[in-house]
Amino acid sequence: MGKFKGVTGCKVFSEIILKLTLAILVGGIFGIERELRGRSAGIRTNILVCLSGTLVMLLSSGYFTNTSDLAVRIQLDPGRIAAGAVTGIGFLGAGVILKTKGEVQGLTTAALIFLNMILGLCIGSGLYLLAISGTVFSLIPLTILRRLSSLIKKEMRILNISIKSCDKEEAQTKLSRILAKNKVVVLSHDISCNFEKEELKVSLLIEAVSEKPFLKLFEELREIKFIKSLSISAKE
Repeated sequence: MGKFKGVTGCKVFSEIILKLTLAILVGGIFGIERELRGRSAGIRTNILVCLSGTLVMLLSSGYFTNTSDLAVRIQLDPGRIAAGAVTGIGFLGAGVILKTKGEVQGLTTAALIFLNMILGLCIGSGLYLLAISGTVFSLIPLTILRRLSSLIKKEMRILNISIKSCDKEEAQTKLSRILAKNKVVVLSHDISCNFEKEELKVSLLIEAVSEKPFLKLFEELREIKFIKSLSISAKE
């Protein structure tokens, strides 16, 4: 793939253009999906990652095929540069992973960046069917399985309540009734009482299928007169 001469040169150049165009399309598909989700790595990032993988593979194979010396070709490994690129892309993926409010975000985007590099390597190697199949099958967890995940995944919060009474039974009865009404599950609890101030402090680790029950729960608990303070925070 070194010098473009005659028909062979045009064919090689056309193949390069085809590979780079396909890399833009594949990277663009995943980039649009990330843009719609409001993620940091969008269209340009994913396209550049996929293009990089394609160019790395073109460079590896081109460097190998342009060497006419048989002894040198035996020593060369066309996959060495590609292996280095796969290792290096991990640093870019790590850059989009964030931990905020006790939750880790960006794992899917990081995995998608790594996937784009692999698909780019497939395109650069001329494995078009593998690249297209990988793209189609990769869209399944990003679309169909995403909806399933939202139904399965449950949200967890920490509910902290300060009550102007040390009557545990009365407080527990009212709290249990409200929690059951909003379909909120208590995973663990911690109760302490300050007898001097006649104040009961309750900390609950609660779980629900979405954030809506937490919002409704907060509104209902706020209306109870004996509750002095109330907070719902993310689980650390």
